[in-house]
Amino acid sequence: MKKRIIASVFTVFTIFASLSTGVFAADTSAPTASSYSVYNLSGSQTSVIPVNHEGETWSNRSTVRAIINDVTDVSGVQGVKFYVKYTSYPYSNVQSEYNGQQIPNTTNWYADIPVSGDSVTIQAFPIDNLGNTLYNSMKGNISYQYTKSFQSDFNIPGGFTSIEPQGSYWIDAQDRYVTNAAQIKLKATVHDSDGAPWSSSSVKSVSFRLFKNGSNGFSGYSSTYISGNQNRSGDYVCTFNRSSLTAETSYKVVAVIIDYSGNSFYTTPKYFVTDTQCPQGIVSAPSNTVYGDSFDVYIDNVSEASYVDTVYFPTWTDANGQDDLVWYTGYRVGEKTWKITINRSNHKNEKGLYYTHVYTSDFFGNLGFAGGTYVVLQ
Repeated sequence: MKKRIIASVFTVFTIFASLSTGVFAADTSAPTASSYSVYNLSGSQTSVIPVNHEGETWSNRSTVRAIINDVTDVSGVQGVKFYVKYTSYPYSNVQSEYNGQQIPNTTNWYADIPVSGDSVTIQAFPIDNLGNTLYNSMKGNISYQYTKSFQSDFNIPGGFTSIEPQGSYWIDAQDRYVTNAAQIKLKATVHDSDGAPWSSSSVKSVSFRLFKNGSNGFSGYSSTYISGNQNRSGDYVCTFNRSSLTAETSYKVVAVIIDYSGNSFYTTPKYFVTDTQCPQGIVSAPSNTVYGDSFDVYIDNVSEASYVDTVYFPTWTDANGQDDLVWYTGYRVGEKTWKITINRSNHKNEKGLYYTHVYTSDFFGNLGFAGGTYVVLQ
């Protein structure tokens, strides 16, 4: 009888203990989670590590955030341990561990992990309050559910920009392309730090940034981005109309090369000038009344004199219209001065009123009227 009472009391105590703890069977399973991700960290912002065309994930950040969401277990969650392993030389088999932090008011855990080297694997191992975890048995096993592997890529691409006006142009003393071409093509050639061709599959985008010059130089001016398209040679090009730019203005061009890891490279600037006007100057004759058989006409203070190709002095007399019209080619007599001598013998030996106009042309194909004067030959 005494033994029955003791057994009954023990049974009641066992049932009461089971009800109070809520545990009716031994818990030997590790906690579970809904998802696991690795993010780039950039300041206070997070972004998903970009995926290249082959499906591999890449990172060029020095720190990444590993986060595991909705971690739960019937015994409660004690914490999350993050295991990091490098698998490429010279960091092969380097291992480290990080204790996760719980995001307040959630069941999500994370760790901010500095990375280096090339191939990196980060695994998340939840641990419940009974110590159950897969850390010891699955550590390093890439088939483990909460595993992320990626490349830590810090190789910065290189390259250079070239300007190809689709028409006449000239390169001035400042190494600027001066052109009046209706279209201008920009080209970027991508290479690595040693000058070898850069794999086109590693290039995410190439865009050209145009800076407009002004009274304060290039600084402070808003820039325009133009996307480049890859051609058959592997270069990235874009062509735009000169009409979209401001005439008689200098521009700076920089190519921005970005790879799939987020590494970016700015090429050395190139410059060009949109030139659509002919050179201008002051047209004059030493005297508007000349006694003799010839007279001189000048154009002084010629703008963009270093770009001048030819200066024309078409001349005719007032008598009988332009039946004696002659187009003279002037010659340079100063840094910004051209001159022509008009002889009466070339105009039927006529006296009286002579008209002379001046037209200038430059190396870019611009030709236009620059001024005129008259002389009375007595």
